[in-house]
This record gives sequence, structure tokens and C-alpha cells, in this order.
Amino acid sequence: MNKKLLLTTSIALISFTLIPTESTEAKMRYHTYENITVYKFRRGDSIHHDLFLKSFTLKSGSWLNQAKYINKEGGWELSSNYFESGKYNYYLTLSNRWDRENDKVVEITGRMPTLPWVNTKSSSPWLTTKPGDGKKILNISKSPHTIWTTKRRAVLKYGYGTKPEYYYVTSKRGSGWINKYALKLAPHKLLSVQVPANKQKVIIFNADGSKNYMWPNNNYTALKFPNSSKIWINLSDNRLEYNWADQNEVLINN
Repeated sequence: MNKKLLLTTSIALISFTLIPTESTEAKMRYHTYENITVYKFRRGDSIHHDLFLKSFTLKSGSWLNQAKYINKEGGWELSSNYFESGKYNYYLTLSNRWDRENDKVVEITGRMPTLPWVNTKSSSPWLTTKPGDGKKILNISKSPHTIWTTKRRAVLKYGYGTKPEYYYVTSKRGSGWINKYALKLAPHKLLSVQVPANKQKVIIFNADGSKNYMWPNNNYTALKFPNSSKIWINLSDNRLEYNWADQNEVLINN
């Protein structure tokens, strides 16, 4: 073969392999920050012959694998893990109420009280390696009786002020990040506690190991979980503000 022709062919092949494709964009995901209406159509010979099949609401917080604007349709064709726009059918919305996956940033991280939690049967039951992202580890809805212990929290900041919150939890089944709405406190007793008469104060412990105090003449709301000697005292209406003390250190009101 002529060397010049061979070189030209080789350059053409190299150039072809370097042409950007849509595979990178296809891996981009989108996170909805409002409910959106989605319309399912069957494709016809032309846009005027497309057949409307049904509509449904996609809830805020859902993930999309594709959100591509189609000029002739006047909207965005969508695909997700549960429905996909393809050769015969497509899913259309007229409102782009979502953010790209890489638009979110962690706004707050911090330690949490090691409270026990259980699954709420939410629509976001997956443990992942990163808050709101990463590799899926475990679907906790398949372990309805497992107790999960919180360790840390992270708040993500999307566009338009939405701030989904994630907890890092552990159990015998595994550990990872999960949306806070996938959890509720494990069965417990709600108590009213105070400082015993023979004490000037009671030391209670924060999530980071630092100390706080209960003072006399105050009633405190507290939680008591089965098979634990700890009493979790709430110092505010924030469920992240629980501090603990041994049950023998406080007076439990009848």
C-alpha cells in the first residue's frame, strides 16, 4: 500500500476515534426540584400523527437519565430508570424543573446523635457511597426491621434554594448515605425528665463528644429506646439536637 495513503487513512481513523460522542452526556443525570407533568406519546409518521397515551406527575426529587430539548415537540424528552424515550414511544414535559447532577454541592456536614432509625418505605430507599450520588449499595426497603444508626449528615444545595438532606447510617446490613425521608425513629417511649433534687445539674453528651447540661426546675422532652440505658434529651425542637445521659442520672417524671 502507498505509504502516503496509509498515513492519511491512519490519521482519518485517529480523528474519528477522537470525535466527541453523546455517551458522556448520556451518563449525566438530572434531579427534579419541583413536581413536573410528563406526557407519554406514541411516535407517528410525523409530529402531527403522534398519539397521546397518558400523563402522570413526576415528583420533586426524582432522577432523570436524559432531559433533551426537542424543538419540533416544543419540550424535553425524558428518560429515567422507570421509563425511557425511544424509537416507538417518548415522554415529554414542557417545564425544565431540574438541575444537572454536578450542580449540587455539599453545604453542611456534621456529626449526628447516634439514634436508631428504621425504614419509612419512602421513594428513595437506597444507600449510596456519596450523599445523593455515588454507587448504590443497598435498598433498605428490603430490610424493614433493620435498625440503622446515624453517624453524620450532609445538606446538598441545588439551584432555586432546594436543600435535600442526607444521613450516613450503619447497621449489620451495611452502611452509606441515604435521604433523611427514608428514615424514621425506631420504636421508643416519649418521656419527660428533669434534674434530680439531690443534684445541681446533669451532664449530657453531644454528638461530637462535648458536654452540655440539664438544669434544675426544667422539664425536658426525652426518648428511651428498648434495650438501652441511654436517655436522649432534646434541648430544642430540632431533632438533631438530642444529647444523651444514663437513665440513672436523671429523674423520669410519671
